[in-house]
Amino acid sequence: MKSYLKILQKEPAPSPYSGVLSTDVFEIDGNPLTWKVYWLDPANKQDSSRIMLVDADNTPWLILNYGCYIKCIDNSKVLLWYYSSEPETREYFVVFFDLADLSPINMEKALEVLTEAIKSNPKDNPLSTVSYGYYAEFKNKPVSFTIPNKLSQGKNSHIFPEGFEIEEDVIIHGYYAVKSHDYGEHYYNPWINPLCILILRSNKKEIKVVCVDWFNTSEWDLDYQWITRIARDPKTQKFVAEGFRIGIFRLDKSGKNLDKWIIRDDFYFYPSIDPIK
Repeated sequence: MKSYLKILQKEPAPSPYSGVLSTDVFEIDGNPLTWKVYWLDPANKQDSSRIMLVDADNTPWLILNYGCYIKCIDNSKVLLWYYSSEPETREYFVVFFDLADLSPINMEKALEVLTEAIKSNPKDNPLSTVSYGYYAEFKNKPVSFTIPNKLSQGKNSHIFPEGFEIEEDVIIHGYYAVKSHDYGEHYYNPWINPLCILILRSNKKEIKVVCVDWFNTSEWDLDYQWITRIARDPKTQKFVAEGFRIGIFRLDKSGKNLDKWIIRDDFYFYPSIDPIK
């Protein structure tokens, strides 16, 4: 089990769970940055769906909203992604930048922007008090692009913007708007799409979409159980995943079906953040 935990720790889990983002270390000018909860209303401790990256002087450099993933690439480069809240037009937004391009955040401006984002959310959305994405102020404009909604399963040609040259596969997972073999009326939550793995290959100019058919069934309660992170086992090239109130499992070579349970636990809650001895 320990070997699988080490693999999983290399991939981020979604914010605002700062302890499980990844094992990455963030630094600016040699100064380490740490995560802390950012409250829109600190006096009443309401809405803890954001975390903030700060330095030793408590200067803020980056704020992540709910459901945002962040990963270091080649030490100083940062890859960040999140998805839109509307399931029918589900898109993924990808941002790529150097930490040195960040400027200290003006918190008054940030508060105004983040508060306005909540007001614009659909009122029938169960996460109407939550905004997605991130807030940052840049010296230089970051590389950013959108992954279109409803790509086909399998390989899709995609032209990535200049500056997004990453040799390794970028693995994005989430509830994507693609047809699944068993996605039907038994899904009572209109805010959830089928679970998919999106593999970004800038060197091949393609995005591969894998719908995890095994998980997209009535066996799982998608309001209560969800996948937190997915990583590729470098030895077998199979995907390993962990899920909230699910456990740890390995998928088969296709990525669509269960290959092996590592641990199955209805009370599983991020044991991959525990120190590995």
